[in-house]
Amino acid sequence: MARKQRRESMRRKERRESGPWWRRRRVVSRAALAGSLAAAVALVVWILVSSGGSEGGGMDLAEPAPSFTLPTVAGDEVSSADYLGQDVLLLYFNEGVG
Repeated sequence: MARKQRRESMRRKERRESGPWWRRRRVVSRAALAGSLAAAVALVVWILVSSGGSEGGGMDLAEPAPSFTLPTVAGDEVSSADYLGQDVLLLYFNEGVG
C-alpha cells in the first residue's frame, strides 16, 4: 500500500515538472519573489535619492526663501518681503513651454 502511494506521488511530481523549466511552480514563485524584492529596493533607493538634503539638490524647507520681487499681470511689482511670516504658495507658469 505504501509503495503504491509513493509511486503515485512520484508520478504526480513527474507530471508537474515535465514542462519547460520556466513553467515550473518553484521557478515561477522564486522569480516573482525576486522581482518583488527588486521593486521594493528600487522604490527605497528612489525615495532616498529624491528626498536628499541640500547637498543632493533637494529643497531644504527649514530655511526661509530668499527675498525676491516679481512683476504681476497688471504691471505692478510684488515682493516676497510683503508676506514675511505667512505661509505662501508660489505658482510659477512658464508660458514659453508647451
